[in-house]
Amino acid sequence: MIAGRRIRGAAKYAVLMILLQFGQSNYIRDYEDISKFYSQDARVETLYTTMGPGECKVDKVTKAYGVNVQFTRHFHSKHTLHLMGHFVNHRHRWYSVELDTMDVKKKDGSYYSTERLLHIFANGNCGIFSITRNWGGRGNQYELRVKNGYNGYGKCYSRFELDTKRAGVFKKIKPCKNKR
Repeated sequence: MIAGRRIRGAAKYAVLMILLQFGQSNYIRDYEDISKFYSQDARVETLYTTMGPGECKVDKVTKAYGVNVQFTRHFHSKHTLHLMGHFVNHRHRWYSVELDTMDVKKKDGSYYSTERLLHIFANGNCGIFSITRNWGGRGNQYELRVKNGYNGYGKCYSRFELDTKRAGVFKKIKPCKNKR
């Protein structure tokens, strides 16, 4: 009698697992692709940063080819850098998904930063980035960057607030008033 209950219980469990398997959605997440954000002739503006007002900037892509990009970074302090980015996939190393990270070097080849696109909104015109200047390290600095004149409000800014609160850097947010 106990064996019969166990067999029936196992059969019910198996049927439940089969139903759950067939009930799963076929939805495939659309991962953020930094190579689409930093595309040919893109003008990427930083609207908010946790790195201080000295990091307010506009990036102008001069050449994009495959997994590489060249761009000029114009800081509001009138300082300009000529940088090269190499797109890589840090989120899913074993899967063939889009590129989510840009390893940035100066023209002389020295390391500058690692910039990871965490979330994207507004049809690819607003992105939340995690930034680190420690090679191989994880960033605890965040920026909200936009392109095509997007204002950054709505879901994009709400998610930026959420991410910075979770990271404990919300109080460090500085707005950038872009001048270029």
